[in-house]
Amino acid sequence: MIRYIVFLLLLFVNTVFSQINKEELTKELSEIDHSLKLGSMKFLSVVMNNGAASKEAKLFWLDNAVTDSVSVTKASKILEKNGFIDQELVGNQLSKVLYKRILRSGHKTMEKHIDLFFKAFKEGKIKAEDYAIYYDTYCVKKGVPQKYGTQMWQKSKDSKLYFFPIENPEAVDQIRKEELGLQSLKESFYPWDLNEYQKNLDKSILFLEEIKG
Repeated sequence: MIRYIVFLLLLFVNTVFSQINKEELTKELSEIDHSLKLGSMKFLSVVMNNGAASKEAKLFWLDNAVTDSVSVTKASKILEKNGFIDQELVGNQLSKVLYKRILRSGHKTMEKHIDLFFKAFKEGKIKAEDYAIYYDTYCVKKGVPQKYGTQMWQKSKDSKLYFFPIENPEAVDQIRKEELGLQSLKESFYPWDLNEYQKNLDKSILFLEEIKG
């Protein structure tokens, strides 16, 4: 009888702590989500007026580095403590917040969580395209060629898009399919043309050198 009562008490305590942790986690994720949306709105305004590769866009990221670092650190700690957050726990929208926040962090922070997000992809918790974007973004920020061809840039708001350097451009579609089960770049609506890519490669290499962090 005593053991049964102790069991019920432990079950009650664990349930209470679980609810508290869920509430705290939801609150933290909501704060990070708000910070992300605010930053995105401001950056979109800068891009629409000046272009993604403009001096104004670069200054925006520098000015927001301190604010971003606070939420990035918070997101990183949550991932280290809890791993990938299932949508059953916090809902579909908030479960994606940590991915989005780390995606917009520096390459060193992204590198820490690459294995975790690859595991999340293998378990069906994030889409293959999301992982490809994460990995390629990490490569671009590090200043090395991307793997899956998801990252592009433009000189100004009116100029055409260029692909950042790709590790193996001749086999990129095969790599996308074999490693992640993705469609070819053209089937995924990317403006891919190997000859055009090679023609503009020097420009892309120079720009990659400018922005790597």
